[in-house]
Amino acid sequence: MQSAYTIHQVRGNISNSYVVEEGEDLIVFDVGFNETKFVLGFIHDELEKEFDAIKLIVVTHKDFDHYGGVKSLAEKSKAEICYPKKSLDEVFGIVTNPIHQMTRMFTATREMMRPRSWGFPSSSSDKQDKPVYDNASFGFSFREVLFPNYDHLVEDGDTLPYFGNWQAIATPGHSDDSFSFFNTQNKVLITGDAVLTSASREVSVLPSIYANARQMEQSKEKLLALEPSFVCPGHGPILEGLVFED
Repeated sequence: MQSAYTIHQVRGNISNSYVVEEGEDLIVFDVGFNETKFVLGFIHDELEKEFDAIKLIVVTHKDFDHYGGVKSLAEKSKAEICYPKKSLDEVFGIVTNPIHQMTRMFTATREMMRPRSWGFPSSSSDKQDKPVYDNASFGFSFREVLFPNYDHLVEDGDTLPYFGNWQAIATPGHSDDSFSFFNTQNKVLITGDAVLTSASREVSVLPSIYANARQMEQSKEKLLALEPSFVCPGHGPILEGLVFED
């Protein structure tokens, strides 16, 4: 998509990352565990930019397939890291909100039993053809589970540091710390796992793994009210508009 900036979807083995060009600077949204090589490969081969062009790495929520590669990307690029403030509480969720955590475990187990999940993650030719930067290290330790490295924390309604046209929006449901990010200038919405998209049906869908179904529906209505021009999900293709099946 071309506008005052350019946003690129980088598909990894499991989840999507997004590389946003804002002038000479780059923002990266979400980097999953062992997915840093795809983001660096795209920046190096496709954009032909130096890694230090990355100014900010933003995490939508603290699931391994969305934040597991953030530390290694930051080490390679010297970029600053931004988390939802709520993510710092997530590791203690089993104590502070056990029902939500048990619901997530149940819905995740149920999803793993479905045939559509049996080949996941896959190594499709689409992913194999993407540029890979082989010198990317894992850069992840189990310390990150308890105490993730960060430079900035955002809450609902905040704007991103250095990039004031991006607004942080709390969208709990999939997880208690799920956030989406909305470009107020171009009305592009990055949803993490708050909303996914279906390539076959070309519609947005709610995730089948969740902590609280009621919150998930409330977040859906909150995002619909934004009337985004494009939706960029954590899993699935970029789609025009936020449209759900009746």
